[in-house]
Amino acid sequence: MSIIHIGIYALVGIILYRKKKELMTGTFFHFEGISFSCFLLLLAESVLLIVIASFVNNCSLLFFENKVAAALKEAAGHLPASIVILCVYPALWEEFLFRGVILGGIKGTGKGIVISSGLFALWHLNPNQMSYAFVMGLLLSAMAVRTGNLICTVIVHFLFNFYNLAFAAALQTGAGESFHSLAKILTGFLLPSLRGPDGTFLFANFLYGLVIAVSAVILYLYILRRGWGAKE
Repeated sequence: MSIIHIGIYALVGIILYRKKKELMTGTFFHFEGISFSCFLLLLAESVLLIVIASFVNNCSLLFFENKVAAALKEAAGHLPASIVILCVYPALWEEFLFRGVILGGIKGTGKGIVISSGLFALWHLNPNQMSYAFVMGLLLSAMAVRTGNLICTVIVHFLFNFYNLAFAAALQTGAGESFHSLAKILTGFLLPSLRGPDGTFLFANFLYGLVIAVSAVILYLYILRRGWGAKE
């Protein structure tokens, strides 16, 4: 466990200690059932989140090494356990910590969103992953505030991680060739590489990817606004 993780756990402890009443009433971990139509909206938003994070990741890779791909490749060889460790556990625990306790425990919605997202990024330690984790944190925090239901962010977080694990697993098995080919085609079409074969920066690809990513953010927020009423 790093000093950053220890610091975040300490902050969580302080918030829980100072807000015992909210803890007892379940304010930090409010879960509600959702309808099938709401699940479809969450599925759509998870796809948009993947597109947004992929663009941020492409930009990050211009400066930082991708340390996640190798870990996912290794995890793909132990799929059942990896689904629990890399998909279920982070979706539940990280959402409770960052969109539950920290976001709910900091006075001021905007301040809470920024601080919880920044800490969520630091939680991932490596600069490449921190870049898109921060953006992901902002969007998941907006969802938590809008829906007032932590199950929504848990589902989207799980789907996001599961997609990346499934993509890595598809590279390891011939049975996953169709999925891998489709995902690669869609990702490559929507978000082409920002570097050419000779390593040069492709500015046109950057502008194209930026337009796609910004459009995905707008659509994500539009679905949030129209799909759910404001938190009561």
